[in-house]
Amino acid sequence: GHFTGVLVYYGRRFAISDRFILFPEYPQALWTELELPREGQPPLLLGFGIEYSSFDNIPTLTAALTTRDGDFSIPQVPQLVPPSEQVPEAGQFNIAMANPNAVIDDNAPAPEEADVFGIPQGNGFARMRVKRSGSVTVAGRMPDNRPFASGTRIRKDRKAMVNSKVGSDRKGSLYGIMGFSVLAGTGGDGEVTWSNPERQSGLYRSEFSLTMNAKGRAFTPASGRESALYYPVGTPRLARVIVRNHAGGLITDQTRIIDSRNRITSDSGELRKLQISLNPATGLFTGKVTERGKPAIPLTGLIQPMLRRGVGTSGKTGFEGTVEIIAL
Repeated sequence: GHFTGVLVYYGRRFAISDRFILFPEYPQALWTELELPREGQPPLLLGFGIEYSSFDNIPTLTAALTTRDGDFSIPQVPQLVPPSEQVPEAGQFNIAMANPNAVIDDNAPAPEEADVFGIPQGNGFARMRVKRSGSVTVAGRMPDNRPFASGTRIRKDRKAMVNSKVGSDRKGSLYGIMGFSVLAGTGGDGEVTWSNPERQSGLYRSEFSLTMNAKGRAFTPASGRESALYYPVGTPRLARVIVRNHAGGLITDQTRIIDSRNRITSDSGELRKLQISLNPATGLFTGKVTERGKPAIPLTGLIQPMLRRGVGTSGKTGFEGTVEIIAL
């Protein structure tokens, strides 16, 4: 009857650990109550249990949370798919987490100093792998260009919960429920929220909550010299690349050919030279923008061939902006 787990409440994580209690007068349920202390605030009171249906004997997790703002009933939590059951969602999904707070101001100059108290301006992205057993791993980068990773399992409602610590000091959190549709080829769709606590040092010290609309699509690795993005046979492999700085200013906007080695490069006469390499096996891309006498601006992100686009981040943490690749 012993259990361990985590409660996420407004971005803060509370470790929970206890044993369920069996009440003789209600043998079809296990229940427990926990008091979770909070510094400078009233504790959270969490009660939850497992009920077994008298019809099919399937267990269901139910919970209730009491705070200073009132009582909250937590919806029934769907069961996870057991490892013995193979899932049809198995495969790789490339997920774009576009930043809704990213600024667009074509004429804005790049900031000279790193952002200390603002909100990151890059795009988030991730690769999700689903095994036949239902296990899920997610790894990618947040809008501040820092990496994150999470592990979970497919639920019986065909969704998966992402819950990861993020940030340089691992005190922030990324949480969301992502859905799957085998027929539509989607996986990783849903809202994900990045909760960043206030800190005393480093970049992005101010507290913020950033909700991103995640869009995931199935990804099939290309082989040989196949195009990393989908193009009809016989059509030119043109792509538009838009790169912006932290203030939303336009760094470059170029339309170029994707060559047979899945590279995008500027013409020799371009003032700001663009170099991007697309990896058809993983869907990731890396690159840079260079200008004589100035430091190179790194580019990183991933492509979604089904949507014929790529999303990512330009620049280093504190200076980051957005990257967008559009197949024409």
